[in-house]
Amino acid sequence: MEEPDDVPFAIPEKWKWVRIRELVIPCSQKVPDKKFNYIDVASIDNKKHKLGEVKITFPENAPSRARKIVKNGMVIYSTVRPYLLNTCIINGNFSDEIICSTAFVAVECNNILLNEYFLNVLISPYFCEYVKDIQRGVAYPAITDKGFYSAPFPLPPLEEQRR
Repeated sequence: MEEPDDVPFAIPEKWKWVRIRELVIPCSQKVPDKKFNYIDVASIDNKKHKLGEVKITFPENAPSRARKIVKNGMVIYSTVRPYLLNTCIINGNFSDEIICSTAFVAVECNNILLNEYFLNVLISPYFCEYVKDIQRGVAYPAITDKGFYSAPFPLPPLEEQRR
């Protein structure tokens, strides 16, 4: 992993600056074809960063944005009005497939990144400032998936992430 040129601040010696795209695996997408659990932006408790109400939805009633396949342990981050911090770790007892809106980036962390640490950085003042600088639009500000995946990310060793 190559250190980005645009590192925003100094980090401890054992840490590394990397791009988010080097640490996560994006979810796959599909048009829903059977009953599913649908997560939209309103499904997130943005104060506790937990999943709230998830609606059972049938393909014939699916919103056009219902495309991203997610599973427990994945982190979702709303790229639409990101200042609201609608982000969480998927965690629940789901008997049907889970699909979220394309308003989210939905990712699985690789083996050198803990999802809890990742979530904490996504809601940190550092990341909020990064997003504020790259978001576009006034009434309905958003960041692109490319902008999200290109973000410089401070990566400590796993034992420090656990702390």
